[in-house]
Amino acid sequence: MGHLLSTLITLQEYAEEQYLAEYHRVGSQPSREYEDPELTRLAFQLSPFAFELVSREHSSVTGPNADYVVDIQADTAHVESPISGRVHLVNMCTCDCDFMTTCLLSCCHVMYMRSTSNYKTVVPPLRFFATRWIVQSPENNIDTGEVILGGLKQGFCDARTNEKALSGANIYIEA
Repeated sequence: MGHLLSTLITLQEYAEEQYLAEYHRVGSQPSREYEDPELTRLAFQLSPFAFELVSREHSSVTGPNADYVVDIQADTAHVESPISGRVHLVNMCTCDCDFMTTCLLSCCHVMYMRSTSNYKTVVPPLRFFATRWIVQSPENNIDTGEVILGGLKQGFCDARTNEKALSGANIYIEA
């Protein structure tokens, strides 16, 4: 029995060494060239759950199935989905859809309107997100006292440090 146990431990150590050798081999990581730079920047600012919701909305807008009819007026637009037939009142950062009113996150209607109206970014600026989703928001600091419930309170957060990102090809050389 002791001989089998030592053999098992040896095989496990060998497998771990093989895994680490493959993990640290230059070029073994998947390429990041297809990542959306907007979503990459947003991933550092939002909680993981909020980022997942926003990235799903973003992929429905930038994907091949994005099909909306937009009627742009002065400061607002009516965005209609031909599939559901629902019409939503949208401005550059807010919408009256269920997703935005309940989650307080940017919805696909806002992103589609921004993409068709030649805005610099498809995702609205961070100041238009509810502070409860922003990781570095002062309102989420439990050291200062009670964290407030929900609501959309537009606040400004300190900018994250501008560290140089590692390139996909040189990620292990630069680290």
